[in-house]
Formats: sequence, C-alpha cells, structure tokens
Amino acid sequence: MSTIDDRLWQKPKTPKRPLRSDFTEAVMADIEQAKPAPLVTRIASAIRRPFAMRLITKPAGIAAGVAVLAITAGTGYATLRWLQPNTQVISAVTTLENGNKRFWLHSDACQGQNMDYPVDSYYEIKAGSAVTPEQIRAMVESGCEDDMLEQLFPDVIKPMPKGQAGQGFKPGDRQYSFPYAKLKAVGKDYIVVDSGLNGQTYKNVRLPLENDARIYAKGKEISKQDLRPGKWLTLVTYTTALDKPFATETMTPDQINELAENGFPRGTKVEGVIERQYDVEQTMSTMENMGMEWTRLVKDDKSPDGWKQLIPLDGDWSNYNR
Repeated sequence: MSTIDDRLWQKPKTPKRPLRSDFTEAVMADIEQAKPAPLVTRIASAIRRPFAMRLITKPAGIAAGVAVLAITAGTGYATLRWLQPNTQVISAVTTLENGNKRFWLHSDACQGQNMDYPVDSYYEIKAGSAVTPEQIRAMVESGCEDDMLEQLFPDVIKPMPKGQAGQGFKPGDRQYSFPYAKLKAVGKDYIVVDSGLNGQTYKNVRLPLENDARIYAKGKEISKQDLRPGKWLTLVTYTTALDKPFATETMTPDQINELAENGFPRGTKVEGVIERQYDVEQTMSTMENMGMEWTRLVKDDKSPDGWKQLIPLDGDWSNYNR
C-alpha cells in the first residue's frame, strides 16, 4: 500500500487554478531535499477547491480534478476496524519574535498507513493568520480518514501504472472516480448530493445507487437508511457511457464539459459510499492556505533553531538548499 510519503514523489501535473509561478517546482524540490517524516498532513492533495473530484495519488500543491481510470476491477474488499486518529495539540503555542506561532501535534494512528505510530509533527502559523491549530488538527484527522477508501475499496482504486492512465482504453470500459459529496437525501435506488467539478458547484444531483452498493461509516458496513443527510461522503462511482478516458487534470474545461453532466462523468453510477466524520469543506479551506498562512516544520541543521519551514511562508526560497 502506498503511504503519504510515497505519494509525494509523483510527477507534477498542470494545475487547474492559478498558483505562484514557481510553486509546484519549488515545493516538490524542497520536499525531496527535506525527506519529510510521515504525516505530512496531506500536502500531496493540497490546493483543492471544496467539492473537488478526488485523486488518490496526487503530487504536492496541485489542484484537484482527476477521475482515476480503472479498466478492470475485482470484487474483494477488506473489513477494517475504525482507527480513531486522535490527533491533539500537545504543547503550548509558542509565539516567535516575528509573531508567527509554533506548536506540536501528536497523532496516535492514521488509517491504513505503513508507518510507525504515534507521530509528532511541528507546525508554524503566519502572524495575523485566521488559521488555528485546531483547524490544522482537524485537517490531519480528515486526511487520515481519506485512507478508508484505500482500505475498504482496494479492488477499484489501484491507479494505472505511472504514465499509462488511459492506455488501452476502449469505449464502454468501466472508469472509476472518487469524488467528495455532501448528502442531501437517500431514495430507494438513488442518492441526492451536492458536489462539484472544475471549480463549479452542482446542487441536488441525483445519482443511481446500485442495489449491492457497499456503504460504510467508521469502517463498518451500514445500510443506506443509516446514511445521514448533511454528512460528507466519499463516493465510489463509475461509468461505462464514455468513448474516451475521463481524466480532468489533462483535459481542458471544454473537454470536461463534453463528457460530464451535473459535475459527474455522464452515466455515473454509485457502487460505494463512505460516510465521513470530518468536514471536507473546512479541510479543503485549510489545505488551500498551506505555504501562505501555515506550514509544517522539518529538521534542518543549518537553521539557527534547527527547524525550517517545509514551504517558506514568505515565499523566499533563496536560503533553501535544493
């Protein structure tokens, strides 16, 4: 199983929203140089808009919007015991001379990660920022919850080999995507959600729910009647209605719109649902501010206090050895 760190070494793609001209190159170079410890708080999927389509293996600092292509899939699945991450602020918040604030987070566990736990991570928030340690703590736990998808649906989320997404595709092949959505209602054979794609929000979208759809909350299988309107979901969806691969990171908005309907690929059906415990919209808001309002700290013998910012909050990379 890939870990968070494994996901950071992916080749950058073209972002769907404006970023600093050197953002992706600088972040990727610094991460490789710093070799960060586990629990990097999902910077591999940062800079995503609320309601965005979800990418499993995503490079650092890249905008969201990729449907992972899976031509074939089995039917096996795992039974997973819910592992509460239990991330807590474990130190008094320290204010630096420049007004920035530093603090430690302690995490007892993270879903499905091949890492040694517990883990302590060090963070810095820019002076005057509205971001709080509590928001970062919640973001870390929400990121750990993302791993439930890989644990519960390993048969459908395994990405194509690097550089081979879409190769060998034939019209009518099954294509999977894993969007976040907010539940509005549940019917006999459908669900109604708010979701979005390519920066646009779609309200009250009705999606067919397969009779044998697997539905989970906290790692345990539940019935569709147990789903709670207002909760965030991770959906396992597929379509066989397209004559070309649906991969939004490599497609223009016009190409996306040609294949999509109400924010989903045409012909989308739901075969899996994970009810989330954490607020995706808040998580995305916090992630978008990484490198601008807050950052994680990594050990650095050349820094006066032994720590440096993983992404410099002042945007100055001149003192970073890359």
